[in-house]
Amino acid sequence: MTDDIGRVLPQGTGTPVTIPGPIFAAAVDTFTAGQRLDMRSLARRAGVGRATLYRRAGNREQLLDQVLWWRARRLLAGQVRASAHLTGTDRLTAVIGGVLRAIGADRPVRMFLESDPETALRVLTGSRSTVHQGMAAALERLEPMIADPVAHPAYLIELAAMTVEAAALARKENQSDVIAGVDLGGENSAVAPILIDLEQRDTMNKSSRFAQLIVNALSRATDILPRQPHRSAAFAVLKAPDVPSVLIELGYLSNASDAEQMNTAQWRNGVADAIAAAVERHFAPASAPVPVAVGPVSE
Repeated sequence: MTDDIGRVLPQGTGTPVTIPGPIFAAAVDTFTAGQRLDMRSLARRAGVGRATLYRRAGNREQLLDQVLWWRARRLLAGQVRASAHLTGTDRLTAVIGGVLRAIGADRPVRMFLESDPETALRVLTGSRSTVHQGMAAALERLEPMIADPVAHPAYLIELAAMTVEAAALARKENQSDVIAGVDLGGENSAVAPILIDLEQRDTMNKSSRFAQLIVNALSRATDILPRQPHRSAAFAVLKAPDVPSVLIELGYLSNASDAEQMNTAQWRNGVADAIAAAVERHFAPASAPVPVAVGPVSE
């Protein structure tokens, strides 16, 4: 058990060693109480000057980042411990699902999202976010526990930030007609993000299955990457809550061989037919005949 937690979180679940204990404890108490983390008030509470506070703890967003990452590490360790009876993909799914449910039920986090959504998104999902990078790295360390190679962490890691994005989306869309035509206008702000999160997870599953159909079809029409042709990316266009989506990269115009291939009608027709067959198969009823791409068509 301890070995699993140590593998996933080699830095442990203790408070950050770079921030003095009294300062960090005061910051945690303020955040947990649902109060705005004001650096002037925090300095008074910790009994230090503002200059000392900034020198020891960084700016407000950096301190919030450390507070949230500490809370996230403890939460993640709890889910790893609670899922010890599971193995493989079941365990990974249980850990991620447990993390998402816990975040959705975390009152201080919800209050932070509602009172200061722009800062929350920067702290929780930004490129410099310790929370975002740390959670992604922790989930990648769960890879040895996976029995099913199809359920690769690169696909599942995106789930880690979904509750945050769902909350922001609910606010942006004014909680109305976001989920498959269901009017969320009367829903509590704590409920709408959870509904959106559920839809996002279902959409990601559909996108993953659709992407695999595309890969299978294209493998009969053109060269594809020999290892892991189906990959994941954090592009905004791939993260719509209710529209399955894939991004297809067929080559580089800067590569002479790729450019020459793309210039032939035979290759273009073959690739287009393969993609069309995958799209038809994705939308076809389960009992319908399966369309098959026959490969490139001669000119």
